[in-house]
Amino acid sequence: MRPQTRQKIIRAMRDNGSPPPEFDFDEDHSYFLVRLPVHPATVRVETGNSQMGGQSQG
Repeated sequence: MRPQTRQKIIRAMRDNGSPPPEFDFDEDHSYFLVRLPVHPATVRVETGNSQMGGQSQG
C-alpha cells in the first residue's frame, strides 16, 4: 500500500469522525491488513437472522 493511500484513508476516517484505522504489515510488506473501526454513532440493528448473507424466512 502506498503511503499516499494510507494518508487518504486516515484523513477520510478522521473527517468522518470515525476512530483511526489500524494497519498491519509483515516485515517484507508482502501483505497488509487494515482494520476500519465502526463509527461510534453507528446503531446496531438486530435482524433476528444470525447468519450473515442468509435469506429471510417468511
